Amino acid sequence: ACANVCPVDAITMKPDDFGFLYPEVDHQLCIQCQKCEKVCDFIKPKQRDIMPIKSYAAVHKDASVLGKSSSGGVFYALAEYVLSCNGAVCGCVYDDALNVMHICVEEKNALVSMQKSKYVQSNVGFVYRQVKERLDKGQMILFTGTPCQVDGLYRYLGERPENLITCDLVCHGV
Repeated sequence: ACANVCPVDAITMKPDDFGFLYPEVDHQLCIQCQKCEKVCDFIKPKQRDIMPIKSYAAVHKDASVLGKSSSGGVFYALAEYVLSCNGAVCGCVYDDALNVMHICVEEKNALVSMQKSKYVQSNVGFVYRQVKERLDKGQMILFTGTPCQVDGLYRYLGERPENLITCDLVCHGV
């Protein structure tokens, strides 16, 4: 969220010795606007209301979708719905170097690369900016990711837009 919100792109995400991404600030570029600090859950954790957790269980009715899915095909069903509404789907794919990256797509055939769990930290890059641009144009968006990535998106947006559907997962501690 901090890299996405920085108006001068002074923040880049750098891997540590274990490959986990952390923000690095170029203080030569930084204009001290503190937008990064406002969206950061680590600097200023937001108060969380304790709410009952709702859970749902579902299985896609199409056996071929199930065979290409890791969690019952729910992601695919949600994605199909959003695409049928001329929306976009943002999720994880492997790039050519087998890095896990977030991308946004508008074509059903692109969903296959988003199916199956990746079990490693994905790089959201600047996908939050893409989500905001699309939401501002009124497009419906499905964003899938870990709970902290979904929270980061909401912090970046500063609201919970009606045309945004988020889907997170039980994180195993990437």
